[in-house]
Amino acid sequence: MTTTLILSDVHLDPGRPEDYAIVESVIAREAIDALWILGDLFEAWVGDDGAEQADLRLAAFLCSRPYPIYWTPGNRDFLVGAEFGALCGWISLSPSQRLNCGLNLLVRHGDEWCTDDTAYQRFRAEVRTPAWQQSFLQQPLTVRRSIAQEMRQASQLAQTTARPDILDVTEHSVRVDACDHDAQLVIHGHTHRPGLHLNGSYLRAVTSDWHQAATVIRLIDTASECRVEQVVCDTNRSSVQATATWQVGSPEWNLN
Repeated sequence: MTTTLILSDVHLDPGRPEDYAIVESVIAREAIDALWILGDLFEAWVGDDGAEQADLRLAAFLCSRPYPIYWTPGNRDFLVGAEFGALCGWISLSPSQRLNCGLNLLVRHGDEWCTDDTAYQRFRAEVRTPAWQQSFLQQPLTVRRSIAQEMRQASQLAQTTARPDILDVTEHSVRVDACDHDAQLVIHGHTHRPGLHLNGSYLRAVTSDWHQAATVIRLIDTASECRVEQVVCDTNRSSVQATATWQVGSPEWNLN
């Protein structure tokens, strides 16, 4: 049996050091075999040279875990580099996974599926180019932090004026990707809309942000069964809110 804790969208900010302690507490109390971080661990990341003491302490904590940690970047921290990654001891997470029970799993941050938000997709395509990133990282640290602040403010303004459905994933985009990977399970973050959703041939499990209560996914995988738990975490405890189970030989998910 393999138990994996999956989280995203923590949005850690050195200006709120207490949040780092909460994350460490939640992770430390979980009896798991692996940890997956699906991006936006940080509110903003302007380069590994901008890591502050709270970030470095978190890296040391993650590196001390007795199990592997896997990472994929989000839209806020896609500039996390190899240097900081080495401090954390994490491994790049492959989007396509094969579980012990035989299921195919597709895992992403999730922003690439918000295809109705065309303005964001244009911005995403630009900032993910090597040329843009090289130009940005060559700027002085103070300038990069100022640019990041301006980007956050612009993003917050855009979110207040956009239609709510635009800020969610487009189910068609998820379905196309799931079909391409023959995935029966899809897990992502980004949207801050936690839940377990049955969509025909696959289950879509979504994590939450950590601004109020953190919803994570606990994935329990055996040779005969896959169990997906939607877990709400606070400072003191974790509680299972919903579950979905797939068994070998079963044609579909059982959602509770």
